[in-house]
Amino acid sequence: MFNRFDLAPLDGSNCGEYRIVFAKQSGLFDPNDRNLIIFEAAVPNPNPSCGIEGCRPIAQFWADLSQIDDITEIRDRVEDFYFVDAAGAGPVVHADNYGPKGGQIRTNMFMNGPNAWQLRQFEFVHDCGGSACIKPTLLKDNPFPELFQDDSPWPGAEAFQEWFVRQVPNLEKAGSNLFFTTDVGTFASGASNSEGEFDNYRIQSGFSGSFRQKVQDAITLPGLTADNIINRALALSCAGCHEHNNFGENLDFGDGLPWEPSLGFVHISEEFTAEGPFGTRFPLSDAVRFVFLPHRGEVMQNFLSETACEPCTDKGVKQFGPPDPSKFLPDGFDSVEGMTIGGPRSGH
Repeated sequence: MFNRFDLAPLDGSNCGEYRIVFAKQSGLFDPNDRNLIIFEAAVPNPNPSCGIEGCRPIAQFWADLSQIDDITEIRDRVEDFYFVDAAGAGPVVHADNYGPKGGQIRTNMFMNGPNAWQLRQFEFVHDCGGSACIKPTLLKDNPFPELFQDDSPWPGAEAFQEWFVRQVPNLEKAGSNLFFTTDVGTFASGASNSEGEFDNYRIQSGFSGSFRQKVQDAITLPGLTADNIINRALALSCAGCHEHNNFGENLDFGDGLPWEPSLGFVHISEEFTAEGPFGTRFPLSDAVRFVFLPHRGEVMQNFLSETACEPCTDKGVKQFGPPDPSKFLPDGFDSVEGMTIGGPRSGH
């Protein structure tokens, strides 16, 4: 289970994502038959009129768990949070929290067939022609790889490349958790392949050509190259974060930005266990432990340390308006539009 309070939009439209990862048991003994399914619920704000301040009870719930040294009590509280009531927001595990207004279901699979390691995304829909269903959808932050080619055969390639050049300032942001792209939209892929080079944007863009030169010309941060910018975009994709950015030239983000590897296609593994403070557990990748979790922990601590003079109430909102969320903006950002409590919205 993963706490992603850092994904809560600064406008308080939801309170972040709270995830459960399941693994197909065949992966324990057959490396050619693995499938990890991640249920990524976007939990509603229990007090939306207060904006992001309405999410404070949810953040406090997770912080309070750190003060408990009884694993049974922690388990009981987390089970209640996920299946009964998430600090006033209702249960995490509810069909409405898995799309299409927020949240999703993702798979990371290596199963018998031609696709090798592949990541996909799905969402719950109430009405699919008479009944509810879970249907495939496009992957966030995953542009279709062949759009990076100078001679791309796809009709949207020119528009995509113009869009990508406009993303260069966003991809220059200092911080491994802060560089980003805006919504990929119709340029997105339906799947992300971690195996082979098809989803390696740097390889797809070639090693010279007009597109790469336009990327280079748009760079304002001294010392950065087109390769650095494209590698950062790759790290925002499923295949990049899970595999391609683990090694070689794909690791070079420029400006000394740190990055750590996955566990090889996955960030949590069902294939082996490790010892933790409460006993045996499934291991996390170095990327999660040393790049993502420190940032997410700092985000939550900073939020909880910013205590309002008085608790937000409907009466106060009517009189003074909702609390200003701009105090939670990271350095280098001046607008709350499209921002989360953890910084720019990403697909991770």
